Amino acid sequence: MTVQASWIGTCSVVEIGTGSGQFALAAAQACERVVALDVSPVMLALLTEKLEGCAAGNLEVIRAGFSGCR
Repeated sequence: MTVQASWIGTCSVVEIGTGSGQFALAAAQACERVVALDVSPVMLALLTEKLEGCAAGNLEVIRAGFSGCR
């Protein structure tokens, strides 16, 4: 997946429903900060495994759902 936009590089991204993190990982390569949210511990475990193999220190993984956001 390629993320392309003129604002990339200085942006912060929040992905709600990140799943296994395909978009979040791609965004972390181009953006200053990425926060990945999901309610599924299974999906977050997959993303955490993927993070171990890359240098994405700007990606924060949080177990949370949209219904609690205000």
